[in-house]
Amino acid sequence: VHAIYTPLKQYLKVPERELPGLLANEEILIKGNRLLTPLLDKSSFGGSYIDIKANKININIVDSSKKNDIMSNPVMEEYLNLLYFKKVSNSLDKLNTALNELHNMAKRYNATNLTLSNEYEFNKIIVYLNVNGYEKNKAFIDNAEKIYPNLLHIVNKAENKISFNFSSSSSTLKTREIEKVIFGGDRLISEDGDLCTAGFWARQDNFNYLITAGHCAKDNTHTPDGNVNFYHDTNPRYFIGEMTHYEYQEVDYGFIFVDNPEILIIPNIKNVGNDTYRELFIIGTVDIDTVGSHICIAGAFSHVSCGNITAINVSADLKDGGKLEGAIITTAITQSGDSGGPAFQFHDRFPQYVYLVGISIAGGANYSFIEPLNKILDYGMIPVSYDPNLFDFDTPP
Repeated sequence: VHAIYTPLKQYLKVPERELPGLLANEEILIKGNRLLTPLLDKSSFGGSYIDIKANKININIVDSSKKNDIMSNPVMEEYLNLLYFKKVSNSLDKLNTALNELHNMAKRYNATNLTLSNEYEFNKIIVYLNVNGYEKNKAFIDNAEKIYPNLLHIVNKAENKISFNFSSSSSTLKTREIEKVIFGGDRLISEDGDLCTAGFWARQDNFNYLITAGHCAKDNTHTPDGNVNFYHDTNPRYFIGEMTHYEYQEVDYGFIFVDNPEILIIPNIKNVGNDTYRELFIIGTVDIDTVGSHICIAGAFSHVSCGNITAINVSADLKDGGKLEGAIITTAITQSGDSGGPAFQFHDRFPQYVYLVGISIAGGANYSFIEPLNKILDYGMIPVSYDPNLFDFDTPP
């Protein structure tokens, strides 16, 4: 029954039979961490994050005398056995100040293709560099390491790679009858042959939109109206609609307007490689606010992969001088062509049901970037999902 959890099993490295219990525990840890976060004095603590396998809320503490303030607070009474205090050197105030100063320093040195991330597990500022990014940003890195020798960690330096995940098509087309259904995780192709991944369906004022990454339309041929045509990369491919609005700096999303009654609007995610559950069903959305919680991505080429959230509200400096703001970093792995794919979390007891959290927008050697829903959706735009009241969650799976 639980074979659908295979991507989670690979990420957590535990027997599949243990996963429903771990997901149930994760929900409790997230609730506890949400109650804890407002209690943490930023000058005495270095943030908190959950550990699903250990079933703990890890609290980075600088001033050990403040431990009792948390333990004696009635808000945390139900969660005391889940708390683990980890002695660290860097407070959240110290890290946030350093992060802001490093962003300003990056501007002064014209640093590009790098991401600065405050990651609680390491109690450091992590610098993610693009391929060849170390040499190009050497002046910035040398000065940053000199000023913050105990606060900074450079990821893989010259070996690491960050890339927007779209690629060019080389597929050959054959004519056959196809059913016009587009799932999250399906392959999309732009007018000029760039491949990306379908994210999710959304509605606004009774109009239907397919959401994907905005950079998929960058540098493409535009229609007279300034839009970009997109197709479902099936065999043969067929026209979906025009991307009528897209952004790829500060935020990264694109809205493909779909006005074709032959295309079915179904809130399913393709789950390639799983014969028991070939599709996952979106039953709602969830905001990501807890470092350490699980997240999965459905890419057209990587298929479903899972990992944990290592940082939220992350900024990235791009090679063209632009910037991404408010992204999520995860250890889930994506590859070229996966941009735009849906990011989601599993239901804790029913593995065929998932909660949408955003879309994949970029990836590297050991991590990926997620654009969260609250950065994507226009006013009044609502993701299409199944009504949870239609399902029996009281009966064991």
